[in-house]
Amino acid sequence: MKYLAVHLGCLHLVFHSLSDQYPALKICGYCDGYRNDQEILAEIASARPDIVILGVGVGRQEELAYAVQLLLDRVTVLTCGGFISQTASSIG
Repeated sequence: MKYLAVHLGCLHLVFHSLSDQYPALKICGYCDGYRNDQEILAEIASARPDIVILGVGVGRQEELAYAVQLLLDRVTVLTCGGFISQTASSIG
């Protein structure tokens, strides 16, 4: 599974919480949304996740979701808007 978000601090909070709640969950990587799309796509391609969750803003996340589906076979891509930062603020 891979998550992308805007701020790494939010990511760390959410991942630690998810790892605690779901110990069998395997998170294969993550990055912030400040990178260019090609860097993000290259990272996702190398990780070969089953599920990708994108929270990098409306429009951009949908374009990335489409690109991920073209890159990888049998991947589920979810866009989540502000889910990651909202979850982080409720944890922190």
